[in-house]
Amino acid sequence: MLPHGFFRQLGLYIQEGFLDEQLCAQISSEMAQASHSPGTVSTVREGRVIEDVVKETTRKVKRRNVSNATQKAISSRIEQLQPTLAKHFGSPLSEFQPPSFLEYDKGHFFVRHTDTGAPQYSGSFVYERKVSMSVFLNAESDEPLEDTYSGGSLFFYGLWDDPALKEAGFPLRGEVGLLVAFPSNMSHEVKPVLRGIRRTIVTWFY
Repeated sequence: MLPHGFFRQLGLYIQEGFLDEQLCAQISSEMAQASHSPGTVSTVREGRVIEDVVKETTRKVKRRNVSNATQKAISSRIEQLQPTLAKHFGSPLSEFQPPSFLEYDKGHFFVRHTDTGAPQYSGSFVYERKVSMSVFLNAESDEPLEDTYSGGSLFFYGLWDDPALKEAGFPLRGEVGLLVAFPSNMSHEVKPVLRGIRRTIVTWFY
């Protein structure tokens, strides 16, 4: 897998240990016991952005409903990071969406996409997204180690303007507590999970 420095040099924000191992384990344990709903995608219908549409040919994932205390604790940490991300990406960031706690079971995935909508739908927060953020709660591993997963890599596309490399995808390997933030209009995907459960926290700044 590619080193984190590779992605840093191309403008992504990477922070190792954003959450410590103990906290990641606690949240993972809570997620395993929490109720869940299927992940959704944003879609356009009759000129309007429609939210909360389940489309498992595009995205298959579970959204876990963690406690209010956990939501508040993670939101507080994300809020503290907001000025750093605004400076890094050279763009003012006013708010962020409530974090989502996601589980990708074996066979779950999210096809290549961006996190923004089309400009004509600028009334929607989907279009207003500027920076996307993911935090890994467990690690990707080729070995069947406890609380790890294989597959499920986060691939990024369009890292260079070179037409010959525009369609090339580059994988970021998940590590416990690792945070990655990137422009919301950057094309990316989650490859299908082959083993285990991939757990992450995601949010979007605008």
